Amino acid sequence: ARRSHGSERASNFGRDGNSSREPHPGRNGRLRFKPGAQPVGVSGAPSPSGSHREPGSRSGDARANGGGSGSGSGGQGLELSGYASLTEAAAAHVLVEISEDQHGSRGIQQRLEVASPEERVAAFDEILPHVVRLMLDVFGNYVVQKLLEVGTEDMISAIAEKVRGSVVPLALQMYSCRVVQKLLEVAPLPHKLRLVDELSTCVIKCVRDQNGNHVIQKVIECVPANFTIPILGAFEGHALSLAAHSYGCRVMQRVMEHASDAQKATLLKELLPHCGSLCCDQYGNYVMQHVVQLCPPEPRALVTACVVQRALEYSMHKFASNVVEKCLQYSAPEQREALIQKLLGEGETCFSNLDALVRDPFGNYVLQRAIEVCTTTQRAAIASYAQHNLAVLRRTTYGRHVLHKLESHRTPRGGGGLSGSDRQVREGGRSGVQAGGFRQGR
Repeated sequence: ARRSHGSERASNFGRDGNSSREPHPGRNGRLRFKPGAQPVGVSGAPSPSGSHREPGSRSGDARANGGGSGSGSGGQGLELSGYASLTEAAAAHVLVEISEDQHGSRGIQQRLEVASPEERVAAFDEILPHVVRLMLDVFGNYVVQKLLEVGTEDMISAIAEKVRGSVVPLALQMYSCRVVQKLLEVAPLPHKLRLVDELSTCVIKCVRDQNGNHVIQKVIECVPANFTIPILGAFEGHALSLAAHSYGCRVMQRVMEHASDAQKATLLKELLPHCGSLCCDQYGNYVMQHVVQLCPPEPRALVTACVVQRALEYSMHKFASNVVEKCLQYSAPEQREALIQKLLGEGETCFSNLDALVRDPFGNYVLQRAIEVCTTTQRAAIASYAQHNLAVLRRTTYGRHVLHKLESHRTPRGGGGLSGSDRQVREGGRSGVQAGGFRQGR
């Protein structure tokens, strides 16, 4: 089977910290605050029991606004339907308790979306003193997120003030980290910078944490690059280990997407001398793909040169083959031609190299990509190999994919494709290609 994280998914690997995240060994619902204790420097009650639910539990891991049959801590007794408006519920002082119920949380979110300004103010005033408690709750955190989405700038600022002094422990907790991310999206810049200032004291710990890494990603995405210097500066000396880390690689990808060229250059000095090992690493290959796709020409050329030296080997490697494909797509034309020529080989080596690529579960995808971007002369060489081995290629799934790719990139005069009756291979391999597509088994 093809590697579990294909090249097309690399840019999205681990990005979404607000919704579902990739399962990871050892993930748990650990709480950074001691049970029964209140976070230092903030208002609000300690985390309720709902925050301790294991993520494997259906009700504990379900999104509050996403449905589900399970009930929350209080069942139907905490439904919002018994109150005509949010103002009435706030006057009865039940909004906080209802927010901690699965159905109640969903109901409050729905009402906040359509509520009048007066209703939102009433709900906000009732919830604000307990906002940290709700941030830590499996269902309550979604109510706080919704307040940040629909609230005024003053409301957002008030919530940001409530978390001041406890940003790091909140960023490391399973549910509150989502609210911290939302704050980084919608808060006024001065409040964002206060969040960054607190996070800068514990950057590496956050990056290596299953929850905190999403917060650091959001900093890089949502805070202007000239204000992220304290965060990116903490990566210096750790770039290589982070690039090869299951969570760190996600953060490094965001750096390649959003940091300035000067900021990238500092980290690339640490990464590029280890280009070969990173290309072959299950996590580092994602970072190298981003370097090829998003970085300036010089580092892109250095990665491509590294790949060219071991082109055939990397093309048949589970992880490095992703990087080879990116080099074929984004390298300079002369480097791309040299890479494809290295894959094809010379003379008799040409057929033996293509034999290996066609039969390999990873190499065949590299060959298909090469067919898309190669020169007419190079495509003709591949077509010549295909015609000499037509019967064998038609009997294998990978071979049919390569034949179909050749035919789809045939020039108007027939150059670089299959000739004459040989194009009946399209009929012979049609069912296999349509059923599985070009990415079958990848």
